[in-house]
Amino acid sequence: MKISIIYWTSTGNTEKVAEYIAEGLKKASDIKVNLVYVSKATKEDIESSDLIVFESSAMGVEAIDDSEMPPFIDSIKETLHQKKVAVFGSYDWGDGEWLREWSVDLRALNADVLEEHLMIQNAPEADDRVKCHAFGKYLTEQL
Repeated sequence: MKISIIYWTSTGNTEKVAEYIAEGLKKASDIKVNLVYVSKATKEDIESSDLIVFESSAMGVEAIDDSEMPPFIDSIKETLHQKKVAVFGSYDWGDGEWLREWSVDLRALNADVLEEHLMIQNAPEADDRVKCHAFGKYLTEQL
């Protein structure tokens, strides 16, 4: 089994969260983990994965930065049909509206979006690492 974590970050906070989730995945099972920055991600990353985990931090008024992640999603949207997908992100303020809206958008592309998502406020702290590991374990249970 293979899980790809495809992420975008502007400050490095969400990259650290992605790394912690990958640690949790590796602790929970022998699943192959593909951790890739969105500008380096390919359609093959999507096609070859049993579960895709997308990450983007919140920008402005709880919106996904539109420079990299939305164009990537648009370029692989047909590949998402019936694919298991999860979302996570980091934020400074708000209640996670951008993750809920992103989940709706991905469902509109016929992706099988998992109900549970993960939000980490600002830079991840020690207790956030535990949350990330638990999220990784949750993801392995969805396969």
